[in-house]
Amino acid sequence: MREIKFRAWDGKYKKYYYMDNCDFIIERDGASVFSEFSSDRINKSWKLEQYTGLKDMNDIEIYEGDIIETIFPDNNLVYWDDEYSMFAYRHKTAWGNSLFELYRSLADTEIIGNINETPELLK
Repeated sequence: MREIKFRAWDGKYKKYYYMDNCDFIIERDGASVFSEFSSDRINKSWKLEQYTGLKDMNDIEIYEGDIIETIFPDNNLVYWDDEYSMFAYRHKTAWGNSLFELYRSLADTEIIGNINETPELLK
């Protein structure tokens, strides 16, 4: 079974918080989180990103929002694909975007950044 963990991006302070023990309360305007490191409700404007349960070739945990380098020359954004119910990334090809399941290419995968701290890597 996959380990369920999250990280939260605080855009105001440009900082990630990693949470492996937290409870979620789903509200109409978004998710609220209670975490072991804070007795207060975490700011609703924080962006939650889930751990994929996978690690890159350097044994670093891969989260949604990470930018990975694979055997393909372009950088790719990791995300949850609702249509196929899986973590995936899209690769740009001459024929458009191809969807790849993340776990099929981990041997050649390296995290090089993330969507919040290094978005320029996707350009």
